[in-house]
Amino acid sequence: MKKNKSKGIDVSILILTWNGLNIIKKTLPSFLKLKTKYNYEIIVVDNASEDNTAEFLKKNYPSVKIFRNDSNLSCSGWDPAIKVCKGRYIMFIPNDVEATPDFLDHLVDTMEQDNNVGMTIPVLFDYYNRKLVETGPDWISRSFYTGRYQGEFKGDVKEAKEILGGSAGLVRKSALDTVGYFYDCDFFVQAQDPDLGLRLRLIGLRSMYVPSSKMYHMESATLKKGYSPKNTYYMERNLLFMFLKICSLPRIVLLLPYIILMRLFALLRDILLLRFKIAIARVKGWLWLLFHASIVYKKRKQTQKLRKVKDSYIFKIFSEKRILTGT
Repeated sequence: MKKNKSKGIDVSILILTWNGLNIIKKTLPSFLKLKTKYNYEIIVVDNASEDNTAEFLKKNYPSVKIFRNDSNLSCSGWDPAIKVCKGRYIMFIPNDVEATPDFLDHLVDTMEQDNNVGMTIPVLFDYYNRKLVETGPDWISRSFYTGRYQGEFKGDVKEAKEILGGSAGLVRKSALDTVGYFYDCDFFVQAQDPDLGLRLRLIGLRSMYVPSSKMYHMESATLKKGYSPKNTYYMERNLLFMFLKICSLPRIVLLLPYIILMRLFALLRDILLLRFKIAIARVKGWLWLLFHASIVYKKRKQTQKLRKVKDSYIFKIFSEKRILTGT
């Protein structure tokens, strides 16, 4: 995995897994066969799996490093492993993603060419239908509802494009040292990707979607996603948490009526569609913020210390198109 013994490690590839031995058996070999000019190391971050993942890796892949968390930290499990990374760049990837031989060079080259790029995102194709682009990167609206791009990111984007973030990506180690962490441990699941993208924007760095970098994703192979009360609870809670962390006080005052209106609309829609458990989950997410105001305030104070740019720069990539049209 090291191309030039006289050079240090360029990229640390962090693969997060939790009870995903059957999955990582299929995807890990692809990372050992990369055709790249950059030196890299592979670190499997094990979220206290109980399926003998660590034992299997030690026996079958001795060149792969293992970092084992004491408990399941969900997506924030990447963060404790940062301290053992030797690379100038860190690639964060879930265990259900398979690499193509040249994916890494496209991501690193984009970073090397522009010091203002803090993160690069590959295009994720469907693991089972290799010609189908699974989904695009993240978008965000001023209501602080988010989603994944579809139409214009279905394979017809040829050049790198500025976006918010994505579920797998390459980040500058120096940028992570500044913003403090990959994923907010208070989030547990949901909305971590846009939160990372916005914190990078707070320090003046852009995130770029690089369609020439291709990977294959088994969508939700480890974490079953969907329109469930649990996911709705975390999504509502964390997106509002993110809003309160990221925005300046004047921007909070300006956007709060719109944000409240959009959430009341979502609540009313759930009630009319008889999705009462979903509606209750939304309200529980809102109430968590109210009853944990001290946590929110502390995290906001920490995040605002990072700020190097005005809100106008941060909101440059925001769009209402998809939240209003549903596309």
